[in-house]
Amino acid sequence: MANEHDRPVMRVVRREERRRILARRMIATVPNERAQRGAQEVLAYIQQEARTVIPVSIPTDCDFYRVLRSRYLSDYLSSPSPTTGTEAIERIGRPFAGPAQSDDDWEEGALSIWNQQPVPEAFRRLRPGLPAEVESATDILSLRNWADLKIIDVPFLLGHYNTSRDMDAEVNIGGSNISQLMHWATGVKYSHIRMNDLRELFLGYELWHLEGWDGFMEDPINDLIAEESGRILGTQLREASIRESNLARSLNSAFERARVWVGSLLRLRRDELDRFLTSRTAKRCRFHWNPEKTFLAWNGQTIYGMLLRGTSLDDVKQSDLVNRFIGLYALIYEAVEWERSHNNRRISNTQLIESMARGDLNDVFERIARGQSVPSSRHRDVYSIAQER
Repeated sequence: MANEHDRPVMRVVRREERRRILARRMIATVPNERAQRGAQEVLAYIQQEARTVIPVSIPTDCDFYRVLRSRYLSDYLSSPSPTTGTEAIERIGRPFAGPAQSDDDWEEGALSIWNQQPVPEAFRRLRPGLPAEVESATDILSLRNWADLKIIDVPFLLGHYNTSRDMDAEVNIGGSNISQLMHWATGVKYSHIRMNDLRELFLGYELWHLEGWDGFMEDPINDLIAEESGRILGTQLREASIRESNLARSLNSAFERARVWVGSLLRLRRDELDRFLTSRTAKRCRFHWNPEKTFLAWNGQTIYGMLLRGTSLDDVKQSDLVNRFIGLYALIYEAVEWERSHNNRRISNTQLIESMARGDLNDVFERIARGQSVPSSRHRDVYSIAQER
């Protein structure tokens, strides 16, 4: 503890540090015409390049394909039927039974949280087909299984392969990470639920959980792609339409369709995304709507900031950050292209899905997440929206 003589010095140090922090903030927030023009040019480049992105097929030697085929689908593929399809779904959707290794957050989290996640009663009144509790498919992320399958290593998810088991790696590193194993397998498990009801539950979870959705981060977007592709695979297993000969093609199709659906959600936020990509400051995201738990989206990196620090326009365009933004933006164009190739048929989304995706119900999710009551007027609003299919 500092003594009386130290205190004035400490005040000076703190005052100087405060001045430096404020100076850095001023540099970031005072408009710089060159950086602003450059950010707009980079945005146009992102949009141009995103139109040309075509995800490649799942390699049949990747861990995801290999483990899925040999561990989870072997009995089904040897004798395809609705019965063996259901058994495969049960195997994929198995919850982790324990015991958990004491220093592993994922196994402990499975037993304490994800194996029994209550669905809010108000949500179930809107959608009676939803379960009272979601028993997430957590066995797939246990240490035993993780030894062979660390992530969904397919080209349809955004970002780099992130094989860390650190609980914060989802936010700090992004990319395809361990959590998508659980989200994908849970999508398979609950594929018997009506499509849009389950999609509403998927999106509602991401908005309630709020782990980077407000900052266009890869983790929540990958979660949704994984869940929807899992849902599609689950329906095909129940129908026994998958064979050894079309397994790779079916998986590719499931992920492609999932990307299209998620792209339709991001399209509703396109103006917000454009502002985000050209912003002078990094987006401060809130974790689980907690104002005291925040983090900077994309670790504080921005296109504007790179240009402001003197990075050349060409180097910014070729940067890893911009390349990842191109992958993100590509989802929007995939949704547009899907509709164009299907006689301009709109992608199926309920009004509730679109309202959630646009952020119209953020205040409701914030109140629920923080344990606050939701005004009756907003209950009526949500009910009215939910009735419009």
